[in-house]
Order: sequence, then structure tokens, then C-alpha cells
Amino acid sequence: MLNCLMYKLCYYRFAETDGKGFDRARRYEIGRKHFKLTHFEEVFTTQHWMVRIYKLKPQKNRVRGKLKLKLKSSSKTSLMRKGAGKKNPWQ
Repeated sequence: MLNCLMYKLCYYRFAETDGKGFDRARRYEIGRKHFKLTHFEEVFTTQHWMVRIYKLKPQKNRVRGKLKLKLKSSSKTSLMRKGAGKKNPWQ
């Protein structure tokens, strides 16, 4: 749970409020206090942290996943792409 996106968006920079990272609503100290957001950046946070707005970073700053290699297409798959062998699912 400490690595999920919702946790990171809720508790990003939360330890900066009091230094301990204590969640008063749950009466519990949060697990991970210092982490970086790689795909989002904080745009706006209200005074009491009730509303937080994030912006998606531009594509060039994001870390890319593994790229899938294209396999050679056979004649059968090229016919399927052209629509020759497609079946109508509604008939």
C-alpha cells in the first residue's frame, strides 16, 4: 500500500507540516514520509490540505516502460488487418 499512487498523492510532502508525519484523523504516523513523484507534479494545495491538485508531467520527463519488439507479420495477419477475414459479431 505504501507504493500505490493514491497513497503517494495523498501523503506527498505531508511530513513537512509537522516534521513527524502524524495523521491526526487516523491517529497514526504514516509509513513512508519522504518520496518523489515521478509522473506528477503538485500544482495547488489548500491551506488545510483538503484539496490537492496535480498535473501530469510532460512525456519527455516520464520514465518509459519496456518497449515491445514487433514481430514479422505473416500473410494471414496482414489479411486480417485489411478487413478481409473479419467476422461481424452482431450476425
